[in-house]
Amino acid sequence: MKQRVEELGLPMGDVPSVMSNSNKVLRLAEYARDNGVFDRLHLPAFEAYFADDRNLGEDQVLRELAEEAGLDPDEAMRVLDGGDYEDRIENAMRRAREYGITGTPTFVVEGRYGIVGAQPYEALRDGLKKIQEEMG
Repeated sequence: MKQRVEELGLPMGDVPSVMSNSNKVLRLAEYARDNGVFDRLHLPAFEAYFADDRNLGEDQVLRELAEEAGLDPDEAMRVLDGGDYEDRIENAMRRAREYGITGTPTFVVEGRYGIVGAQPYEALRDGLKKIQEEMG
């Protein structure tokens, strides 16, 4: 994966030193989605974890990410402390289990095809072509 990241010129440090509890950052992402700033949170969160070795389970890191994305950090922390979005996250996890998803990234196409892993462009293209042929 590190080789592929380097080929694409994306930032990535060593293996993160802490395995963050992702529950809060997932809920923050849903809050950002509902407020129209998901795209402004998504990449910075990945960079914070994979390039900067920051713990996405820490409130201070989440507060900073929320503010950088244009969210009110106090309101974002209230949402996270209150457990908002738990049902949405649990439903997404249930659907992932139903699809047999065990890793990320996984691309689900037409609700029944899965392409698993950080694949090179050619592998994604070929997989999508096979799906298209099968679907007719």
